[in-house]
Amino acid sequence: HCVKEAPGELVRSLALLTVHITLGVARPLFLITRKYAERYAEQYGFDTVLITRRPNVTVGLHVNFVVLFALRSALAVFTRVLSLDDDIMVHPTTPNVFAMVPLTHFGAVLETGFSQHHKHAWRHLKHHAAKYMRLACGHWANHTAYAKVCSSAPGLPVNNGFLVLSQSHRQLLDTLNEPGERSRMTKVDMSGLGGEVTMPFWNAKLAMHITPLFHLPGSFNVVGSTFERLSLPDQVSTCIVHITSYRGERERIRVARFLDRKWKEHAFDNSSLHNSLAPCHNAIAPEIKA
Repeated sequence: HCVKEAPGELVRSLALLTVHITLGVARPLFLITRKYAERYAEQYGFDTVLITRRPNVTVGLHVNFVVLFALRSALAVFTRVLSLDDDIMVHPTTPNVFAMVPLTHFGAVLETGFSQHHKHAWRHLKHHAAKYMRLACGHWANHTAYAKVCSSAPGLPVNNGFLVLSQSHRQLLDTLNEPGERSRMTKVDMSGLGGEVTMPFWNAKLAMHITPLFHLPGSFNVVGSTFERLSLPDQVSTCIVHITSYRGERERIRVARFLDRKWKEHAFDNSSLHNSLAPCHNAIAPEIKA
């Protein structure tokens, strides 16, 4: 459904927001990931907001930009919002992220190296971190307020698959309808970043507004290239598995079904999953400093 903006009628509540744009039929992968996301929301009393239709204002942009417009609307209605990609598996014992991230902070996992043993992956991530920040400078720097972004050395960006925002962060999205902003988004869309097109936007905005960041543990956004290097026990006990960097939908579904099966093996029925599974933990090694 769509989120209607209602300033003045603000509901003091929490929400989990997912965007899943389809042509009428949900992706098989989402049929698996959705039930764990909804169980997570129900467990802690969050409202769930599912966006399945592309707003007219986003026509011509990469589908991932829909998340930005959906978040802006949601933050006019809800006190805090967790933005969750539709290809994320949420472990049944994942703690309440709103209790972890201070109200004043933007919660996210950094795109950084996770282990000294994965030097190739670390170099790859650092390369893309710099690339994202260069794009942010190239496409948003014609506004004087972005001078801070471009005068600083490229940093390690946040991954936009799992984000925790509060009402104060709505200011990061206030310029979405401005012609200049849309032009910049279109240029980024054409840069070949694919599903990662919103990363330059977020990182430029966070720097411009000097937004305090809360760095969530690496286990709150474990992408496929890292997940495949973990031991079996660590795979099963990872809090948030982001099923990206796989070749094709079949491989992604394989991972989702694997986790679904493993998590269910520890319970007689779905309702007892939370009580019967060992708590998820941060299996990722301490982050490497840039």
